[in-house]
Amino acid sequence: MRLLGLEPVHPPSDDPGLIILQIDGLSRSRLEEAIQRGRIPFIASLVHRDRHRIETQYSGQPATTPAVLGELFYGVEQIVPAFSFRDHRSGKVVEMLATEIAEPIEKELAAQSPGLLGGGAAYCDIYSGGADDAQFCPGRTRWKRLDEAGVWTKGLLVFLHLPAMVRMFAAIIRETVLSTWRLVRRRSRVRNWVAELKFIPRHLVASVVLREVTATAIESDAIRGVERVHGNFLGYDDVAHHCGPDADIPHRMLRDIDRSIQRIWHAAHASPRRNYQVWIIADHGQEATIPYSVFAGRSINEAVCEACRDLLPAECVPPLEADESEAKGTGDAASMAPLTVAIGPQGSIYWPGPMANSLREDVARRLVVDARIPMVMYRDGETVHLRTSAGLFQLPEQAAEVFGVDHPHLDSVARDFSRLCSHPDAGDLIIAGWRRGETSISFVDELGAHGGPGPNETSGFAILPPETACTIRGELRPKVLRDMALEWLERPKRGAAAPSSDRTFLRVATYNVHGCIGLDGRLSPARIARVLLSLDADVIALQELDVGRLRSRSVDQAQIIADLLEMKMHFGAAIDVTGERYGNAILSRWPMTLKRAALLSPGRGRSEPRGAVWATVTIGDEPIEVISTHLGLTEADRLQQLATLLGADWPCLGVAHARTILCGDLNSPPGSSICRGLGQTLRDVQLADRQRGLATWPSGFPLRRIDHIFAGDGFRVIETDVPRTRLTRVASDHLPLVVDLEILPACGRRTEPVLARTQTMHS
Repeated sequence: MRLLGLEPVHPPSDDPGLIILQIDGLSRSRLEEAIQRGRIPFIASLVHRDRHRIETQYSGQPATTPAVLGELFYGVEQIVPAFSFRDHRSGKVVEMLATEIAEPIEKELAAQSPGLLGGGAAYCDIYSGGADDAQFCPGRTRWKRLDEAGVWTKGLLVFLHLPAMVRMFAAIIRETVLSTWRLVRRRSRVRNWVAELKFIPRHLVASVVLREVTATAIESDAIRGVERVHGNFLGYDDVAHHCGPDADIPHRMLRDIDRSIQRIWHAAHASPRRNYQVWIIADHGQEATIPYSVFAGRSINEAVCEACRDLLPAECVPPLEADESEAKGTGDAASMAPLTVAIGPQGSIYWPGPMANSLREDVARRLVVDARIPMVMYRDGETVHLRTSAGLFQLPEQAAEVFGVDHPHLDSVARDFSRLCSHPDAGDLIIAGWRRGETSISFVDELGAHGGPGPNETSGFAILPPETACTIRGELRPKVLRDMALEWLERPKRGAAAPSSDRTFLRVATYNVHGCIGLDGRLSPARIARVLLSLDADVIALQELDVGRLRSRSVDQAQIIADLLEMKMHFGAAIDVTGERYGNAILSRWPMTLKRAALLSPGRGRSEPRGAVWATVTIGDEPIEVISTHLGLTEADRLQQLATLLGADWPCLGVAHARTILCGDLNSPPGSSICRGLGQTLRDVQLADRQRGLATWPSGFPLRRIDHIFAGDGFRVIETDVPRTRLTRVASDHLPLVVDLEILPACGRRTEPVLARTQTMHS
């Protein structure tokens, strides 16, 4: 890294890091279709095998990348009214890919809130988000590190990334051949050969070159320990605009994007410098569209001018020979004609003078009837009117009649869409091409578009790790995602709020954490905490924890994990040598009292000392006894330890107790003498009705069921689970065991002592 001028930005640690990978323009529905069709196998494996959750992300209005990223990076809604508009500061028509407008808008955003990516990196985004390293973003497209590198450094860079270079050039050749062949096959249907020929090089840059460069750069950032990274993959969106979101070509781009995400995911989770989460999101979706010029037989500018010609004052009527540039406001007749700015399915009409309310309604009606524009919206005082072919409506009050009661974001779309009229850069009238129940209209020549209120274009997604997805409350939109990101990065204590005292269900987990050392050799209490967060358990029993041991950097692993989960904790040492301790712990969201932490056997010869910790967890007024233990490796040791557990010093086990839960690594399979002994007073939860026993060790390829949870008669087993995800398979040498229990009403207790039977079995 140093030869390339890429210094590590963070030492090895458990500090949180976040990589957000954006698939531009892919809607939730088309994501699910791609998963079902096997187009994105790695993302599918995250969802199906690693239990990542797909959440719908509402894009806001307009459903464009500049608006979404303004909200995601800075928490500001509707920073722009559309992708292209007339800037009220300069009076010029601008597009958000231009530096001269992207920079001042980002300064305006930064004045309201600090950027999400402060100190991090951004790739292929409209804004930098405060990143120190922003590449291929408008106004900041220079790759500083590469520009300053010498010849030898550049040569080394090419050599080290030779596989990526080969992959990129192979993809360029493939896409060139396929795009050319597609053009030849469609030659009889091509309307604009110039546009089709221009598409091929643009497609190669957006779909191949930028994808490979972005993926390689983010892999490097993960290795260096960059805290915050956002990368935008443009390939699907770019091709979907040209060919339509349901065509084969954009879905082919998804396979390549999936491979890039896989490389980044593995690099992030292999990085020793941070405890990374990788989020996969889409800022918005796309609607299949018909170009307005095909639908109406003329351009949108011609249609607007013709429909409004006799409504203009005489001095403002443009000449019949006024060309397209004049209609767009760039010619001498600009001040005389209505200015129509519409790139995509949504845009604005700027009237050449003041507009009375009656004139707005008359113009809106003519645009719908004569120009066949599906929607025209305008403000009349405090009321927002929307004119369609079905009549005149008020927003947001009559949103259901306009967008349909089945719209997935009806209330939010109605609110945000109507608010566009108040944007300082919006026109006197806002036009939209979305049509309920019919193919939408785009005001430029494209077969896929976004920006309006359609169900697909407003429905992006977020694929989140289970420990993060479980924190979502209410509608997910970009600023909510921003808050979640900041919570992960800046306030890693993300435990659940204090539970209510009337709960009758309890989730219990047991986990041998192997000293927080994973199968990859990485020591990481924070990674164990991530596993436990994903379990969302109320009570957790842990084994093999180090406290103050040199081998684990002298930290208190139990306390670190409890702090990260914001749970109460009691620790019991089985080994305590000059302050270096090793043992078991119980964590709880509920009030908890330590009852006993003691040895079960002192350890002789090669046998290690083994212990247990017992705490009373109080749920409402109901005490529940919980024990966490780790039994020995030999049968003789385990029988001795079981006898101690069932003895007088541990009365919650020595006499059958309806409200007792014993958890731990028993080093014994089901059916062993240990499990049979415990089964005299408690039930193995994995043997309950409709449950199946699941192996927990070794985590990479589990063969043995040696981790157990036993519960008394005061509980009904609802479901048991052993999560097998990429994270759990590497975080420890054991897999966690989870059980959902229903706390039954108070019932009688068996009082038959079992110590004598256990002593007989031991002998």
